[in-house]
Amino acid sequence: MNTGRLFVKFCFVGVLNTVVNYGVFAGLLAFHVHYLMASSAGFLAGVVTSYGINRRWTFASTQQASWPEASRFLLVNLGALGANALAMYASVEWCRLPVRLAWGIAIGVSLNVNFFGSKRWVFRRASS
Repeated sequence: MNTGRLFVKFCFVGVLNTVVNYGVFAGLLAFHVHYLMASSAGFLAGVVTSYGINRRWTFASTQQASWPEASRFLLVNLGALGANALAMYASVEWCRLPVRLAWGIAIGVSLNVNFFGSKRWVFRRASS
């Protein structure tokens, strides 16, 4: 499957993940949790829904799930989380953007880190 088509499917799954992410983020903000903690918790909640759907549907992996694959997935998502937190911090603290706008920017940054890491490293056999 070509990269464009994979990306569209990945983004479709990402919509579901984003709903989960934003729900946790907004809910924690309502309880006055610091925006970086709320953003991180929301991001990780989205990851929980991502692995199985992307593994089976987006990248059509037919191999049995393995610890090495799951470990690569976790590492890619931790890298995306780091990119997300950095973009969030830079947008709020340096650029003085509103927190909710910064959240959208941070999602865009982490989306790209996550997609290309998943395609090129986590599910490389299934998507090549």
